[in-house]
Amino acid sequence: MGKKIKKRIVLLCYLAFLAVWLLRGVFFFAWDRMQTPKTLPLEEGVAEGAAFTEDGIFLTEDGDPKLVFSSVNATVRRVVVHAEYEQEPGELDLYYARKEGQGFSPAKRVGARQVTPGIYEYTLPPGQATALRIDLGTVAGNRVAIREIQLNPQAGFGSYFPLTLGTVAALGLLPALASCLIYIIIDTLQLLRRRGGRHKGSAANGE
Repeated sequence: MGKKIKKRIVLLCYLAFLAVWLLRGVFFFAWDRMQTPKTLPLEEGVAEGAAFTEDGIFLTEDGDPKLVFSSVNATVRRVVVHAEYEQEPGELDLYYARKEGQGFSPAKRVGARQVTPGIYEYTLPPGQATALRIDLGTVAGNRVAIREIQLNPQAGFGSYFPLTLGTVAALGLLPALASCLIYIIIDTLQLLRRRGGRHKGSAANGE
């Protein structure tokens, strides 16, 4: 395979991955704009492994405190929790159920991204959510002031194209790996073709 062809393959791979990344961001931007922002009433949440105090503080009683909303019944992709922790919370996860009566499982779990101190964002695959379970940390005896839980809050267009270290690494490495795989496939096909031609030539000479 010539060097010019290899360069073209590398360029096409990078352009293809960049196009997919841009189209993905545009798709999710349009999807989120079609959803209706909603605030989950805190009084509808059922605390497990924790309890609300009289002053509205969420007091964790063990290392696995949860807040369960069993009647969400809405299309949900983004959940933003405004909460202030007295101690470092530890691991923060959100579980979601797609059908009525469906239990929570690790297969339908997303981790939190801390936007700013006190604001935690969860991004779900697009779809209907019948129930949500927010795991608010892994520390017993922690005091958590939950201010608000938002579903599908509007975000700026630029936030759908995050240039994080992971994104930059993916856009830099994945096209290169894909082009290497294409090289291997093309070289293998060419080798098999040459071998097939030799076998045919040998058979013809033998006849």
